Amino acid sequence: MGRTDRQLPGLLNQLRWVIPALMATLGVGYTLIEHFLISSHSIASAHVLREVLVIGTVGPTVAWWLLTWATNIARSRQQAEEALAQRNREQIAIAQENVRLLHEARQRFQAMTALHETSLDIVSELNREQVLQAILQRAADLLGAQGGSLGIYEPETNLVRKIAIHNLPAKYRGATLPLGEGVAGKVVATGEPLIVNDYLQWTGRSETFADTPYDALLGVPLRWQGEVVGCLDVLDLGERRPFSEEDIWLLSSFADLASIAIKNADLHERLVHLGQELERKVEQRTNELVQAQEALAQKTEQLQRLLAATVHIQEEERVRIARDLHDGSNQLITGTLYEIQAAHESILAQRPAVALEKLGIIKGLLRKIEAENQRIISGLRPPLLDAQGLVPALKWHARTAQDRSQIACSIQVSGQPRRLSPEAETAVYRIVQESLNNVMAHAQAQTVEIRVSFRPARLCVIVEDDGTGFDVESVLATAPGQMGLIGMRERAESIGGQLKVRSLPGHGTRIVLNLPLAAELVPARSPS
Repeated sequence: MGRTDRQLPGLLNQLRWVIPALMATLGVGYTLIEHFLISSHSIASAHVLREVLVIGTVGPTVAWWLLTWATNIARSRQQAEEALAQRNREQIAIAQENVRLLHEARQRFQAMTALHETSLDIVSELNREQVLQAILQRAADLLGAQGGSLGIYEPETNLVRKIAIHNLPAKYRGATLPLGEGVAGKVVATGEPLIVNDYLQWTGRSETFADTPYDALLGVPLRWQGEVVGCLDVLDLGERRPFSEEDIWLLSSFADLASIAIKNADLHERLVHLGQELERKVEQRTNELVQAQEALAQKTEQLQRLLAATVHIQEEERVRIARDLHDGSNQLITGTLYEIQAAHESILAQRPAVALEKLGIIKGLLRKIEAENQRIISGLRPPLLDAQGLVPALKWHARTAQDRSQIACSIQVSGQPRRLSPEAETAVYRIVQESLNNVMAHAQAQTVEIRVSFRPARLCVIVEDDGTGFDVESVLATAPGQMGLIGMRERAESIGGQLKVRSLPGHGTRIVLNLPLAAELVPARSPS
């Protein structure tokens, strides 16, 4: 509706008063002039008054009614047109709102689609770099931005490090920002989103990104379990609308997914590392168990051989004792019985001199029996070991071995001799005894030397000969030869000691026993 159409009702409203007034004035004036001046009629005559009444009232009244009707028609038309225009304006506003809502719905649908695709990427793709790159690209595309970056906060250095970029120079990958500097630094420091729509004039701009051509930036924090762990930002050249609060909501949704992607990738990396470490430990443990099983089998075999050797040694010891008793004590006893019988017969024959002679012989034989029994008992366990200790027992055994083998056997003692526990003294004595037995049986030695050294914290016993020697490894590999050495080592280990055997063919043998000593051990009393 034009301006004239809008003014017509007002104009008609004015004319409905003006025109009847003019009609009445002009009609009455014309009638009076015609009858009074032209026709010289009296103004008070009846027909003059009748004409004046008709012309002054009827015509203007009809004109007023006509103009009033036209005014009402014009007003009704104007109101109808205004109502139609208002309805049109309302429809246009509704259509514009629908367009806006449709645009927002389309944007939200696109956002939900992008977020859904990003969620699928997080689930299906465990490569952190690829997932973060996809998140950056989708966020920038959805916001109509032209670039973006993602930074991780490093508490140990107090820096924000860019680990992913989109449409930015490659030099920015790995770049760092101090906490509180630049968009990313301020977002991480405050934990709040930041919009900068005039980045080129922004005073908080970082020197690290001084040559960045972008005009507008939007940054939002990355959070994990309530703590800020980084920043996601998008950048634009200013050719789009300024960033808004709606953009913050959308970018924050991508930031939440980015946080999940980072932690998911970190957890996967840790799981892979733990899995590899577990596999390594399982493999190591399996190898250890296999080695332990092999060692246990070897040890079991050695123990079986040692038990068999022990039984054999026991049988040999019984045979030796039986032979010693038969060849020694038994024959002496038999001889003694014969002499007793002869003495008895001399007494009956009243030959006292012969009887006294026989009694002397009997006395000598009994002393030999006593000596022989003492030798056999000392061979089993010397009484000196319990009565006076290790050193006297070793000295006695060295002399005995020398007398039996004609091998020069010497013993040297250094340090302050001390009594050991009965178990330790027995084990050390048996090791030296076995060493001397091996020398006498196999070494073909001329001399053997025993050195006993009492040191503050340990006892060292060395048995060394100048015999033929042997190859230690080959002897340990043969069942008969290894039992003696293994038995000596077992004895040493049973009291917490360590035994080493050093020997080479043609260079003699050296056996070294080291035994830790308890601090509470007291010096041994000298034998009286």
